[in-house]
Amino acid sequence: LCMLFPRLVSVIGKYINVAIRTGVSGIPVEAGKLGMGYRQAILSLRDIPLHLCESNRKIVMKINAMVQEKLGERISLKDLSRKVGLSESYLCRLYKKETGENMMSYINRLRMAKAKSLAANHEKVRMIAAETGFENISSFSRAFRRETGSSFQQYKRQLTETLVDAHVSMVDNE
Repeated sequence: LCMLFPRLVSVIGKYINVAIRTGVSGIPVEAGKLGMGYRQAILSLRDIPLHLCESNRKIVMKINAMVQEKLGERISLKDLSRKVGLSESYLCRLYKKETGENMMSYINRLRMAKAKSLAANHEKVRMIAAETGFENISSFSRAFRRETGSSFQQYKRQLTETLVDAHVSMVDNE
């Protein structure tokens, strides 16, 4: 229902405008009052928050499930919007309103979490980039630096040092 509001507002508006202009009989109030009521009704419909719609939560859950399932593949906004039957811009607005996070930020955050996990397993950067849905190493490297503030190699080196220090500490305590 919430997804129908913009269309509903448009259709109702056209019919009411025609009725007001042509003076259709049978309207119980004066055209001026009808016009004012119409404007108030349209404004109140536009103010209904997207996040109050249960169907929107289901759409976001569906998007999140698709993203998690396809994390190692190329994920495009166009494909996601097509699968849920919404325009790209509306889907982005809905997702942001519902979660407070930009959809692409969410996707990249998941990808980087997976990349960090794979880095802990001593995987190579080329393989990690491919497994996290990046088409090339430079795109992966840029996204990784943006997310973590360091290059992948720096992150991996710090992780190795931390693991070695933790291991040495455990051995010393035994």
